[in-house]
Amino acid sequence: MRPRYRVLELFVVLVLVGSAQGSAGTGDWQGKLEVVSFSYGIAREGKPSGRSLTGILGPPFHESARQEYRYNVYQNARNVVRRDLTYAKPNRSIGGPTDVSLLDYNSGRVLAWNKRQSQAERGVFIPPVSPSRIGIRKILGHRCNGFRYHWQDSDGVEHTREVWTAADANFKDPLLEIRYGLKRDGTLEYLELRVMTRLEPASDLSKGMFHAPSGLQIRDIP
Repeated sequence: MRPRYRVLELFVVLVLVGSAQGSAGTGDWQGKLEVVSFSYGIAREGKPSGRSLTGILGPPFHESARQEYRYNVYQNARNVVRRDLTYAKPNRSIGGPTDVSLLDYNSGRVLAWNKRQSQAERGVFIPPVSPSRIGIRKILGHRCNGFRYHWQDSDGVEHTREVWTAADANFKDPLLEIRYGLKRDGTLEYLELRVMTRLEPASDLSKGMFHAPSGLQIRDIP
């Protein structure tokens, strides 16, 4: 075969391989995320003991507040993740999670808002420190790299995050994340577990999913 035909044949093969790879997936993902969190150090007054009619309170005790959240998660090829809240227990209160959040892993910024409201909040979701590596795990069939973030805030609370992200797929959200905070005296202040329970390639995701609705007033937070 003449050289020029070999070049043409190689070109055709490369085009066909490239087309096959492009049709195998768009770089979009979808999955489900579950979050369980505990807030500690909540002091309660003891209840009257037994059937006493005197109303004398029992000794005080501490109790943790438990919350559960579930999300549908989507990611486009531009590394923007959308989380849609589908379940909350107990019902959300002021300061709880929002209905929708968009996390841009290129910039490290998040935009969050509630449906039927006109205001959104924008801030940084990446921890303010560089991580250390903590190993390799296999989660949901994916080889994941582990990283630990550790820092102290202005109130002296030490925050730790351990995250496990897919090394063999362009999905940016952690497949497993553990968060906890310790006060200066060693008291556990909070504990949170975030687990992706399902992850799969997606197709035909709307581009509009990864943009905030028009008319939202955006408030930047520290």
